[in-house]
Amino acid sequence: MAAISARETEVLALLGEHLTHAEIAGRLVISIRTVESHVASMRRKLDLPAHRDLIRYAVAHRAATQWNGPAPAPPRPLTSFVGRRQERAGLAEALLSARVVSVVGPGGAGKTRLARAAADDVTDRFPAGVWHADLVPVGDGAAVAAAVAAACGMADLPGRDIEDVLVRGLGDRPALLLLDNCEHLVNAVAVLVERLVSACGQLRVLLTSRSRLALPFERAYRVGGLSDGDALALFVERAVAAGWPAPTSAQLPRMAEICRALDGLPLAIELAAVRLPSLGLDGVEQGLTNHASLLTAGARLRPRQRSMQETLDWSFQLLEPPDRAVLCRLSVFAAAFGADAAGAVASAGIGDPAEVTQALGRLADQSLLVPVPATGDGRWRLLEPVRQFALSRMSPADQAAFAAHLGWARDRAKGLLVASARPGRAWYGDLDDVLDDLRAALGWSRHQPDRRAEGSELAEALATLLFRAGLAREAQRRYEEAADLADRPATAARQLALAAAVARCRVQGEDALRLELAAIAAARRHGDPSMLAGALVEAAETILRFEGMFAGPAPETMAASLLEEARALSVGRPRLRAAAQMVQLHRKEPSDPQTRREAARAVEAAHRAGDRIRESAALDLLTGIQLLAGQPVQAAGSARRRVDLLDGRPVEPAGALELKDALHMAVLTCVGAGDLPAATRYSQRQRALAFLREQHDLATEETLTPDALAGHWRAVLAGGELFLEGWDMAGRPAASGRAIGPCAVAMVHGLLGDDTARDHWLGVVAELRGVERADATRRTGYGELFDALVLLHGDRPDAALTVLDRQDGSQPLWYGQLLCQWRAALVAEAAVLAGHPDAPRRCADAERSCTGNPVTAALALRASAVAAGDSGSLVALAAQLSKDGAPYQAARTLLLAGGTYRAIGEGRFGQLVA
Repeated sequence: MAAISARETEVLALLGEHLTHAEIAGRLVISIRTVESHVASMRRKLDLPAHRDLIRYAVAHRAATQWNGPAPAPPRPLTSFVGRRQERAGLAEALLSARVVSVVGPGGAGKTRLARAAADDVTDRFPAGVWHADLVPVGDGAAVAAAVAAACGMADLPGRDIEDVLVRGLGDRPALLLLDNCEHLVNAVAVLVERLVSACGQLRVLLTSRSRLALPFERAYRVGGLSDGDALALFVERAVAAGWPAPTSAQLPRMAEICRALDGLPLAIELAAVRLPSLGLDGVEQGLTNHASLLTAGARLRPRQRSMQETLDWSFQLLEPPDRAVLCRLSVFAAAFGADAAGAVASAGIGDPAEVTQALGRLADQSLLVPVPATGDGRWRLLEPVRQFALSRMSPADQAAFAAHLGWARDRAKGLLVASARPGRAWYGDLDDVLDDLRAALGWSRHQPDRRAEGSELAEALATLLFRAGLAREAQRRYEEAADLADRPATAARQLALAAAVARCRVQGEDALRLELAAIAAARRHGDPSMLAGALVEAAETILRFEGMFAGPAPETMAASLLEEARALSVGRPRLRAAAQMVQLHRKEPSDPQTRREAARAVEAAHRAGDRIRESAALDLLTGIQLLAGQPVQAAGSARRRVDLLDGRPVEPAGALELKDALHMAVLTCVGAGDLPAATRYSQRQRALAFLREQHDLATEETLTPDALAGHWRAVLAGGELFLEGWDMAGRPAASGRAIGPCAVAMVHGLLGDDTARDHWLGVVAELRGVERADATRRTGYGELFDALVLLHGDRPDAALTVLDRQDGSQPLWYGQLLCQWRAALVAEAAVLAGHPDAPRRCADAERSCTGNPVTAALALRASAVAAGDSGSLVALAAQLSKDGAPYQAARTLLLAGGTYRAIGEGRFGQLVA
C-alpha cells in the first residue's frame, strides 16, 4: 500500500471532522478540485472501495492520532488470540477450497475471533476486499440484505431489490464476505448467501453461527472447546491480566481441571479466570461444584459435557439478586451505554440509580460487562451471548426495562434533535453511539399495542435525525414506519408527506407519488378539507413540476383530477386556492403572455404572504417561462433570486427539495447565460447539502455540466466516477431529468478522443432517459450541442452543422431554449469552418442573439474573426474567455488563430486533464 502524502494527511484529518470538500478547501486554501483529487488518491492508496469507507477511516484515524505516538493500526481486539493454531490453519485452507464456509459451534466458543483471524490469514487472496457484517443488531430476516449492503457501503433503494444492489456491488471480483452471528437469522441468511454465491462468481462467504445453513455447497467447520494446552494458556493469561500472580506448578493442574469442566469454551474460561483474584482457586472450584450439573461424589471436579448456557447460568448465580436484575435489564441495550443510560433504564423498582452504577462495576469485574475502549466517557456493553442469556432470564418485573428503554430512547432523540438544529456536525458521533438503540426501542414498540403512538413519535424523530445526517434512504423508511404506527390519521398524513418529501429529495418520482397518494388517503380518513386539499396539491405538483424525476411519462391525467378536487375543497381558503392555481399554471401554455403575467402575480402574492417556499416555487415557474421564451439571461436572474430567497433557512425535508431544485436551476441557467464560474459555485453548494451526504450521484451530478463546458476536465472525470459509484449503489434508477450531467461526461471523453469511454457514458444517458442507445443524445436540447462540440473539436464542421440544424425541425425543448445562445454561436462557427455560403448571416444572427452572455458572445465574435482571418482579435478573445472561466474555449480560440498560437492552444488542451 502506497504511503499517503503530508497534504493528503491534512485532508484526511479534516474529513475526520466531517468537513465538506468545500470547507476543507477553505481551511487549507486550496481548490475544491484539488481536495477531490487528494480524496481519490487516498481511496486508491488505502484500498477503500467507497467514499463512506474513507470517511469512517478518517474518523477512526483522527480519534487515534489525538495521541502523539505512531500512526494507529486498524482496530483490533484488545486481548490476544490464544491457541487455535490448527483450527486457524484448517479454516484458512477451507476458505480457499470452498465457496461458503460456516464456523459452527456453541455460544462462547470463540467463533468470531477465529473467523476474523482466519480471514486475516487469507486477506492477500482477496484483492477486492474482505467485508465484515455483524448481524447481531438485525432482528428481522427481511432486513438481512439491507444490513449486509450497509456494511459493504452500498445504498438501498425503495422499489429496487436490495439483493440486486448487493450483486451489482460485489460483482465478479475476488472478495470475502464475513457474516458474523447468523444463528437468529439462519433461513434469511441461507437465501441471501445462495443468491450472492450464484451471481458473484469469485465471491466467498465465511460466516459464524450456532447452526449451519444447510446449503448443499456449504462446508461446515465445527469449533468446540480449546485443547487442554490452549485452554490452560488462555485461563492463565486472563487471570494474570486480572491481577492473579503467575501460577505455581501446583496450581496449574487445578486450573487445567477447571478448564476441562468448562469444556474448554473460551468465554466461559475468561469468565472464570477474571474471578480468580476475588474468589481464589477454592472459590472458583466451589462455584462450579455448587452448580447442579457439576455436582460430584467428591470435592474435586471431573470432566463433564458443558454448554454455554450452563456456564452463563453459573456466572449468573454468583451475582447478588440486585445485580442479577440489573444485568437482565441492561440486556435491552443493543449497543454500548453509559452510567446515566443504565441508571435510567435499569433502576425502576431497584432503588436509587446510584445503586445501578455500583452494580455496573461489579458486573464489569466479572466480565459480564465489557468496557468500551477509547470512548472517554465510561461506557460498557454486554457480550452478545451474555445479552441473550440475560434476556432469557428476565422476570416479569424486569420487563419494565423495555418501556424505560423506549422512554430513554425518545429523550435521547429529542436531545439530538435540538443539537442537530445547531450549526456543525459535532452531533454526528452522538447519533452513531445511540443509533442501534433507537432502532431497537422502535422495534420493540411495534409489537406493543399501547406503545405504538410513542413508537411513532420516536420513528419520526429518528427519521429527522437521519435526514439531517445525510442518511436519506433510511430516513424515508422511518417516516413511513412512523405513519404506520401513528394513532391518528392526521399524524399519519403528515408523516407520509414527510416521507414523500424525502423521496423527492432523492429524485424518486414514482416513490414520492406513492407516498403522497397514501397521505391523501390518510387525510380523507381524518376528514379535514384543508389537510386534504394540501395533500392533493402536493401530489399534483410532483407530477407537473418534477416530471423529470419519473422513470417514465408522468401521469398528467391524474394531476388534473387531483387539482380539480383540490380547487373544490379550497373554496373559502385563499392560500390553498392560490397554491392550487399556481400548480395549475404548469399545465398552461408557457408561451402565452397571460401565463407569464399569472406567474408574476403568483410570485408577488406568495411574497406578500411571507411564504418563501411558495414564492420559490412561483419563481421556478417564472424561470421556466423565461427559458422557453429564449431568455436564458433573465431566467438566470430569477434562479439566483430564488437561491437568495431560500439562503440561510434550515434544511428540513419539507423544504429541502426547494433548495436543491433552486440550486439545480441556478446551475443550469447560469450555464445557459454563460456565467460558468457562478454555475460552478452553485453546483458546489448543492454538492455540500447535508442530506446528500451518502448519495454521491445526486451530490455530484450538478458539477458535471458547468465543469465540462468550462474545460475543467480532470474534475469532470473524477466527478463522473463518483456519479457512477453512487448510481450503481442506488440500483441505477432511471430519471430523464438527470441525464444532462452524464451526457457532459460523454462529451469530455469525446473531446479527449476516448471513444470507448464516450460510448459507455452515452449508454448511461440512454438508460437514464429510458431510450435506445442510438437515441441517447437525440431530442434532448443538450445532447445535440455536446455532439457538435465533439465534432468541431475533431475538425468536422459539416457534421457539426448538420447535428445543430437538426433541431430546427423539432419542437422547442426546455434544454434547447436554455442553451439557445450556445447553439447560435456554435452554428456560426460551424458554418464559417465548413465554408457554408450562409456563414455571414449566421455570424450576424449569433452576435445579435448572444447579447448578455459573455462566453457565447465571445464565441460569436470568434466565428466572425475566423471568417475575417483576424488573428489579433482571436488572441484577445482567448484572453477574455480565460477571464470568463472558459479555459477550453480559450485554448480552442488560440488554436483557431493558427500560426504560433496553434501550438500554445494545443499545449493548453493538455493542461485541462494534467
